[in-house]
Amino acid sequence: MVPLPFTSRAASTTASGKSSCVRGCETARRTTRCTRRRLARTCAGAGDRRPLGARQAMTNWTHTLTLDASEDLRRSVVGIAIIIRERHAGSRRATIIETITERHRWTDAGHAEEFAILRALEVAAARGFTRIKIRCDCNSLRRGIRQEHRQRTNGSDPATAVGILRSAVLQTAKALAHVEFSYIARRKNGLAHRLARRARTQEPETHSVAGTRIGA
Repeated sequence: MVPLPFTSRAASTTASGKSSCVRGCETARRTTRCTRRRLARTCAGAGDRRPLGARQAMTNWTHTLTLDASEDLRRSVVGIAIIIRERHAGSRRATIIETITERHRWTDAGHAEEFAILRALEVAAARGFTRIKIRCDCNSLRRGIRQEHRQRTNGSDPATAVGILRSAVLQTAKALAHVEFSYIARRKNGLAHRLARRARTQEPETHSVAGTRIGA
């Protein structure tokens, strides 16, 4: 009688040469490690399942100011809209607490969005906000301001009106504890865009930067 081959679970092998028992133990260890990591993230975030890095980034800011500007150079005016959101502790979403619309006399084509950023920073400082996120839909402008802000500069050409505006933006941002310049897609910025267009028909206001009127 020919003895049957030894087919114990511990001795059966695969093409890789590892026994099924060994492979099962490795899978169990990997599963246990993943479970421990998930539990640690869940406990640390009080139910927040986002990655730890995302949660840490969220704690850097409390108020979000989403803005837009709409120029009417024929009438030499610009409308500005600022939407303020506040993120409460333990919440994943920020709620709108205030909307601001302004109309200013304006003649400098192409720089209204930067002026709106300055107004958002000034509004944040006036309300006592210290950790904010500024969101605009002009990505090239946002990147330029963010780079200069991180380098702690005062602007490249403070002798011109545009340079004065950039210098005012950077100096106002420095006075706050934390400012993050973030991008929002234009298709998602519809509320601020509509409010800015509507603001062009409001009563005009004047605004001065470092003693020089901007847009006058």
